Amino acid sequence: LQDMQWARSFSAREWSVLTAKIASKPDDLTSSMGRLFDGVASILDLKQISSFEGQAAMLLESVADKLLSFDPLPFEIKVRGGLRIIDWHPTIRELVRKKNAGTCPTILAAQFHHTLVAIILKLCDNRPEDTVLLSGGVFQNRFLTETTLSHLKGRGIRALCCVKVPPNDGGLSVGQIAHQLYEIGPLACA
Repeated sequence: LQDMQWARSFSAREWSVLTAKIASKPDDLTSSMGRLFDGVASILDLKQISSFEGQAAMLLESVADKLLSFDPLPFEIKVRGGLRIIDWHPTIRELVRKKNAGTCPTILAAQFHHTLVAIILKLCDNRPEDTVLLSGGVFQNRFLTETTLSHLKGRGIRALCCVKVPPNDGGLSVGQIAHQLYEIGPLACA
């Protein structure tokens, strides 16, 4: 690992913390896509240290080959405690393998985006609802959003996107309210 460009950007202390974390076989859960985009941009040697939030993700989107469709990288969706959890290990392993084999970053960036679309489509399988809401900072990514919308439409799934509320953290509370209303129904005020 230390031979890869991204690994060389760590100080000795940072590398020690990272390798200790990896060795402990972490099972950390997060709902954020931002760090995943940062990690993929780093693996592809696009950006090692960001100057502002979203910089690596913007770069990853900008280099992705948007003219061709690519098969998704491997991924797994596991169910734990009633929650569907995306296991990124197969995706990251394959990205590293392909990067080390010399695959062009523009292809890998596009394939990563197509993997996210495939995951969204898989999560929509077997749902009784025919409408989904696409929200979160990741949907500021035009390539991902437009590709996802196209595929959802092809499956007859109606997709709602943020228009008056920002899709990033600025709209987080609106999503939390919508989820609560979906789970328990509208609350009556006394």
